[in-house]
Amino acid sequence: MISKTFLEKREVKFPRSKIPSNILSHSVLSKNSHVFKPLSSENSTRYCLILKKLKKELWIESHLAFQHIVADDKSAAGTWWLDSARQPDPVNRFSFMGSTPALSNSFSISYSTLGKKLLITCSNGSVIEKKLTDHQTFWDWMSNTINYFNQHMDSLRILHDDGTLHDVKERKIPFDFRLGMVGYFGYEMKRESLSGYAIPTNQHLSQSSNIPDSAFIFTTQAIIFDHLEREIWLSGLVRLGENKSPKKFDFVENELGMYPGRLFDAYKSWVTSIEKQLCSINSFMSKSNQIPLKNNNRNEKLSSSIPNIPFTPDMKRDAYVKAIEKARSYIYKGQSYELCLTTQFRTNFPKKLDYDLVELYKRIRSFNPAPFSALLYFSTEDICILSSSPEKFVHIDNEGIMEMKPIKGTVARAKGCFCLNVEECDQGTSCEAGRKKEDMKRMSRLKDDVKERSENLMIVDLIRNDLIQLCQPNTVQVPYLMKVESYETVHQLVTTVRGQLREGLDCVKAIQGCFPPGSMTGAPKLRAVQLLDELEQHNTRGVYSGCLGYISLQDGSGKGRGTSHFSVVIRTAIVCGETGEISVGAGGAIVYLSNAESEWDEVVLKSQSVIPSILEYIKKTY
Repeated sequence: MISKTFLEKREVKFPRSKIPSNILSHSVLSKNSHVFKPLSSENSTRYCLILKKLKKELWIESHLAFQHIVADDKSAAGTWWLDSARQPDPVNRFSFMGSTPALSNSFSISYSTLGKKLLITCSNGSVIEKKLTDHQTFWDWMSNTINYFNQHMDSLRILHDDGTLHDVKERKIPFDFRLGMVGYFGYEMKRESLSGYAIPTNQHLSQSSNIPDSAFIFTTQAIIFDHLEREIWLSGLVRLGENKSPKKFDFVENELGMYPGRLFDAYKSWVTSIEKQLCSINSFMSKSNQIPLKNNNRNEKLSSSIPNIPFTPDMKRDAYVKAIEKARSYIYKGQSYELCLTTQFRTNFPKKLDYDLVELYKRIRSFNPAPFSALLYFSTEDICILSSSPEKFVHIDNEGIMEMKPIKGTVARAKGCFCLNVEECDQGTSCEAGRKKEDMKRMSRLKDDVKERSENLMIVDLIRNDLIQLCQPNTVQVPYLMKVESYETVHQLVTTVRGQLREGLDCVKAIQGCFPPGSMTGAPKLRAVQLLDELEQHNTRGVYSGCLGYISLQDGSGKGRGTSHFSVVIRTAIVCGETGEISVGAGGAIVYLSNAESEWDEVVLKSQSVIPSILEYIKKTY
C-alpha cells in the first residue's frame, strides 16, 4: 500500500502539488461545487426556526391530522406529507407534513431540464417564470437558495406554553428536519448531474408529460409526529423584524418579491390554531368513539357496472423480454456489468369519478406500509405523488455522515395456504405455521441466490465509488452487506454504505454527485444510463427512479452543515390531474445470469405493491 509514510521515506515533498487542470476536468463533481456566498447587508432579512412541543393529550394519528388539518388548507403552492407509515419502526420514527396557505409566505418551484424553465408559485397565488442560463443548473439554483437561508439563520428556539422563548444551545431535538425544501428530483435530472451525458435526439423530440423534472415546496411551517413518544411538534420559520420592501442584495426576496416565513405573532397564532383543531378532533373521537368522517358528496355505494380499467405497460411483455436479451448481449460484450431495465404501467381515472387523492393514498399506505411513504401535491402543475417506497437513497446528517442503502434482490412473501392438503385446510394455527415456514424458506433462498447477490454487490461497488468521490479519504465503509429486510409484500436484499462528506460540499451538491440512484441505473453508471435510453425506447421515466425527500435548513447554531433525507422513487403512483392519468413504474436489475421470463414476473410483482390499491379504490368509489 502506498501511504504517506511510504512516500516520505522516498523524499516525496508535502504538501503535494496541485492536481493539473486537465486531470481535474474529468472529475465527477461539478466545477460549481462551492459554498455559496451571497451579497450581504446589515439590512438583510434574518430568520430563525421556532419549535413548540405540544401536550401529550393532543396526540392524534398522523393520517387524521393530514386529512382534517393539512388537506383542508387552501394551499396555492401545494401540500406535503413525508410519512413513516411502517410503524413501529425505531429507525424511521418521525413523520412530517405541511401546507402552503397564503399566510405561510412559502413557495413551490418546478423545473424542466429541456427548456431550463423554472416556475415559482408563491403561497399568495402569484406565479413567476424564470429561465436559467446555459451555464447554470437547477442543482446550482437549489444550492444557492438553501445556502442563502442558512447564512441568514439565527439560533433555534423553543416556544413554551407561557409564550416565552429560549435558545437551544445543545442538540436536544430528537429529529434533524429544520424545514427547507421538500420534493423530488426526477430521473431526467441526470441530464444535469451526470458528467459526459448528452440528451438523445429522440428524447428532445419526444412528447413528455406535463410533469416537471423536479419540483419542491419551500416549507415555512410543519407538523411533526414522533410515533415512538406519541408527541407532536410544530415548527415554523419566523422573520426577525419587519422589512419595507425587497432589496436588490436579498437573493431570495428579490427573486420572489416576498419575504418567506411569518412574524413571531403570526407564528403563535398558527400554533394556537393547530392546537385548537387537534383538541377538536380528540374531543370528537372521545365522545363518539370513532374517526370523524368527511362528506365529499360522493356516492360510496358499489356500482353494478364497475369499468374494466387495465394498467397498460409502456413496454409490453414481449418487447420487455427482447430488451432483456439485448441487455444481456451488451453485458456479454463488456458494455456494462448490470442494467436496471424499467417500464411504466398506465391507466386513467374514469371521467365520471370524483376522486379523492388523500383517500387513495390512505389505501396505498394501508396495503403496502413502507418506511419512506409520502404524499406530495403541487397545485400549479396539478400533479400528485403517492409513494410507498421501502428504499433509502441517501441520508446526510448534521455531522456530514452520508449513508446510502441500495436494494437489489427481491422475492415475493408467502401469502395464502401452503398446507399439504389445501381442501381440508381450516386456516388455523397449522396453516399459519406452514405459511411462516414457506416465508422463511424464501428468505433463505434470496439470501443465498447467486444472481440476486451479484446484482446487489455490483450496485454496492458502484455506490462505494460514488461516495469515494464525495467523501473524505478512508471514510467509506459497508457496515451491513446484503441484509434481508421484509416488507408487506416482498423480502429484499439491502446493503448499507457510509462515508464522511468532504468539507465545503453541501447537501445539494452531494446529492447531485451521486444522482441518479445507482440501484436504478446499473454499472458503470454513465454507460448504463446511455444504454437504458435505447433499451427503454427513449421513454422518459419522469419522477419514477428519481429521489424524494427533503433538504433541511441549518438551525443557526453555526455547527454542522444541514441535513438531507431522500428515498428512491419506487412503489409509487404518479397522478396527473390535467389528464387523469395514473402511472406506476417497475423494473429490475439485469445481469448476464438473468432469465428473461423471471425478470418480467419480478416487474409485475413489484407493480402489484401499488396497483391493487388503486383498482380497489376506483371500485369502491365509482
